[in-house]
Amino acid sequence: MTDSVDDALGADHARLDLLLRRLQEWPSRGNLDAFERGLAPHIEWEEQQLFPAVRPLLNAAQTKSLESLEIDHQRIRETLAATRTALEAVDLPLARERIGLLASYLQGHNADEERGVYVEADRLLRADERARLLDAFRAGAPS
Repeated sequence: MTDSVDDALGADHARLDLLLRRLQEWPSRGNLDAFERGLAPHIEWEEQQLFPAVRPLLNAAQTKSLESLEIDHQRIRETLAATRTALEAVDLPLARERIGLLASYLQGHNADEERGVYVEADRLLRADERARLLDAFRAGAPS
């Protein structure tokens, strides 16, 4: 088991990518539910644990980048809600459009996290702080 935020969360991004691909291939409420069940704890942990832990250690530019990631999270939530609405209305073309938008957001967002806050967390946080954070992540992450 790794004590690297970048390694652990990058691996979780890969897991979520598989769930997203399933949703893209077979848009359904069940696949959307599975994706949301996987994504929600990931985002919540970042917002409640990781971001507060690293924010005081970042410079002004890095803090702005972190704020951008938080805005991305809100856009992702809104897009998930719009996707759910389209699926419930049985509007498959609109659902596919929303899922494509979601995939586009996540591709850029995940890359920004993996090149930014995750690397900075590994660099700036003490080993015991990283271990505590990752233990909390693993405890709340779906299998």
